[in-house]
Amino acid sequence: MRLSLKPGRVLVLGLALFLAVGAYPQGAWDSLAAGRACAKAQILEAGGAPRPVLIVHEPRFGDSPDLQGLFDLSATVDPTVPGTTSSFGRYLESAGYTRGENLFEISLTGLRDLESGALRLSIAAGEALSRAGLAGMGGSPECDIVAVGLSGMIARYALENGYLTDFNVVNLVMASAPNRGTFLAGVVKSLLEVVRQESVLERETRAERLLPSFKGVLGVGEKSTPVSVKELTQAKSLKPPEWEDEASWISTRATTLWEPLYGEYVKNRFLALPYVPSQSPKETFAGWVRRTLPDVWKRVISEAEWPASKAQSLSLPYYEYLSMEVGRNQYAMRAASRGSLVSTLLEDPVIPKDWKEAAVHYGAKILKHFAQKALITVKAEVQELIAHEAVKLTGLGSGPESPFIAGLVKEDLLINLGTSSTKRFERIPANLELAEINRSSQSGARRRDTRYVSVISKLSNPWALIWPELGPNDSLLEVDCGVPPVGTSDLIAVFGGILRLPGKHVLDDPKAQEYVVRVLRQDAGGQGQGLEPPGASGGRQDPGSASLIAVDASSWRPALCPLEGIAAVTLGITELPSGWQLQVWEESSGSEGSKPGLMWGFHEGGTHVVRLSPGTASLGFRLVRNGPLNPVMGNTVASAFAQEKLARVYVAPLEKAAPEPVEEHDAQDPGEPSIPEGPEEPEDPAGSGDLTEPGTHEPPGEPGHEGGSSGGGPGPTGPAGPPDGPGEEVDLPEDLPTVRVVYRSKHTTLKKPKETVHHHWVLDYGDGSRETIQDQVSLTVDHTFESPGHYRVTAESYTSQGELLYRKTWETSVVLSGETHRYVCQSVGPIGVNIVLNGPKKWVTGKVAVFYAGADIDLPADAELVTVKFDPGEVFGVIWERAGDFVVGCACTVTVRYSLEDAGVEIENTYLMEVPVTVLTTGVTG
Repeated sequence: MRLSLKPGRVLVLGLALFLAVGAYPQGAWDSLAAGRACAKAQILEAGGAPRPVLIVHEPRFGDSPDLQGLFDLSATVDPTVPGTTSSFGRYLESAGYTRGENLFEISLTGLRDLESGALRLSIAAGEALSRAGLAGMGGSPECDIVAVGLSGMIARYALENGYLTDFNVVNLVMASAPNRGTFLAGVVKSLLEVVRQESVLERETRAERLLPSFKGVLGVGEKSTPVSVKELTQAKSLKPPEWEDEASWISTRATTLWEPLYGEYVKNRFLALPYVPSQSPKETFAGWVRRTLPDVWKRVISEAEWPASKAQSLSLPYYEYLSMEVGRNQYAMRAASRGSLVSTLLEDPVIPKDWKEAAVHYGAKILKHFAQKALITVKAEVQELIAHEAVKLTGLGSGPESPFIAGLVKEDLLINLGTSSTKRFERIPANLELAEINRSSQSGARRRDTRYVSVISKLSNPWALIWPELGPNDSLLEVDCGVPPVGTSDLIAVFGGILRLPGKHVLDDPKAQEYVVRVLRQDAGGQGQGLEPPGASGGRQDPGSASLIAVDASSWRPALCPLEGIAAVTLGITELPSGWQLQVWEESSGSEGSKPGLMWGFHEGGTHVVRLSPGTASLGFRLVRNGPLNPVMGNTVASAFAQEKLARVYVAPLEKAAPEPVEEHDAQDPGEPSIPEGPEEPEDPAGSGDLTEPGTHEPPGEPGHEGGSSGGGPGPTGPAGPPDGPGEEVDLPEDLPTVRVVYRSKHTTLKKPKETVHHHWVLDYGDGSRETIQDQVSLTVDHTFESPGHYRVTAESYTSQGELLYRKTWETSVVLSGETHRYVCQSVGPIGVNIVLNGPKKWVTGKVAVFYAGADIDLPADAELVTVKFDPGEVFGVIWERAGDFVVGCACTVTVRYSLEDAGVEIENTYLMEVPVTVLTTGVTG
């Protein structure tokens, strides 16, 4: 391994050696070694032929092999150099892997963006498996990938975008991968922008500062007419500048808005220091703007419109935030360079005794004056060198123009407003492109065959003193940013510590190495379910009795509850952690392994009845995040995934699955969900007109849940009725929502039907012609341009009420007159919802009638079910106080997310089902 001894690297190397040697006492090292040997023995005893493993190291940028990332001393190696191996690779060899047969180490070089990295990974993986004799054998050979740092993000992108279709990647282990961006990229991006703008400003003012002139000597024209805050905050001033390029936009915004406002902030808060764009920790510049100018903050930050340029991957609020940083720095720079030669000479005037004393005194003042002016130039030049090296050290590229700097800015940022603010942090969207990548990944998480394994370290957080808006991290990456969109089978392991090498060096940790190998050998070695990272608690099924099973649903891994031959269960869900929901899904076993079936989502604790599909072997449980990452707890930024969250679920089997009939009669289409007919009414010996007493009916239904099926296609949803037969008493839940009806005008639900769906397109071809096309959810249209030129074509999808649903834009270049171009896009298609509302058709006054609601939902192929909610509830009661003919209604609100070509659209539709009920006075027969 070659390591250039530059000053910054020498400092890093010294710190790394200190941490490596001082992290553990000698006794701890001995204990670790003993435990490691025991773990290896257990793994080897598991047996089984391990799948090929590809270790993908941190990328190398540029042509120089020395361009490695920060603290990159052992985790990244150069496979082309003989004898260079990683510590994790050596651990795999000791665990039964053979280098060159089922163990390969590769590095990615010459990367420009995620796509180029995905392509190079595909080529490198194919070459490695070819050497193992697995590629080209027909079918898809199985393998595992262990990727560190940025390579983990590249490997995930390659999997989700079809670059690795020739392989069946069983496990993708991502060690400290910036799946949701990294604060380091934001810091570097801000630093580079401040330095770039300062260099431009310095060059523009260099002659004026350093060359004596009449204006420079006397200070004439230095002071411009100050702009009042009222003028700055007018609507015209707040309008974003026209977008030409990133640098011009930020420069214009910083100079015209944020630099003058920072001057007001300095006058109101404290005196600024020369050269330092400082701000008060009690109330930062951003906090001052939000408190004193709430309309400005709301318009340019909270409710900022997105820029018109499609080329932008970062949001407008983020660019405003960058402009604030640049404006602060420009104010300090101008303040430091302010002052004429005359004013400098007249400071602390003295009467010299002779000309020699006068020459020394005033000569020193002249030197001081021009030294201050020159210091700005020196500062700008030195900053440029530091910024260039910072990019290399952080492993984000080979220079300031690296696309990974902007590409790895976090999805959203927290802006520090100051300790005195009632709201310490403001969250703003930042990286639109990365957020879209993760939205697409989340929508396909359930259909994904590869298991994602996130291995992250959490160290002490010294950066909190500098950047209090950072959550728990490993000094380079926040824990929550290392977790990708989670699927049902994915695993998360967080290894804590105080003194340890940061970032991707988590794979040098013995506990992490042992955990990863257990994951990789799980299928081959029969490690089974309940795989836990070191230090984890709970998460396993714990049968409390013959009929009750306790399952600990975890945020780090799935928990499976075997239910072979069971048709219905009751789920008793304890209180869920704040910001989390419980995900429950069916798993059916077969020759091709377990397959997930229906999925439910529960947002709060309670008791729910779930009817299982035929062939269900087990139920899976997992806590999934439905709140923001890096949640704010008072004045502190916390982490959603740094600590394992648990919620206990009690599973009680209700009825066994019916045996399969020997003869087939009137077989139902297997692709069509079964909705049972209404129950037989019990005989009424008193002749009360088929009157059903409370608790004696058996309303059928479908599986009860709040989340429904998360994939496209039909998905039955709603609670099942109790398994008790007619005539058996049913205990009503204590929290059963009950509606009391006095008059016929009383409704059991106040929700009205509402359906949002595409109605028509409005097309603007950019050449003066417009067109309206009715219907056609899938639009295909041709247009002929009469003249050459560049045209922006837009297609807007509207509802029947004129509400804009989706906008698609194409940039079209026409070379010849009469060219015809075709435009294709998709909008929000209709949803098929069939509500089933079961309950008594006749009842009596004064007693609770129980109704059960369910829904059969058919989604378009590009839609994902988010939530299904019933009002008054999935199971609800009605009490009538007078006799008569009434109508019982139940509203089903369905939230669906559409994954369109370049955007995600989420809509909420409400559907209504009503059934008639005849109510008699108690004791009166009908």
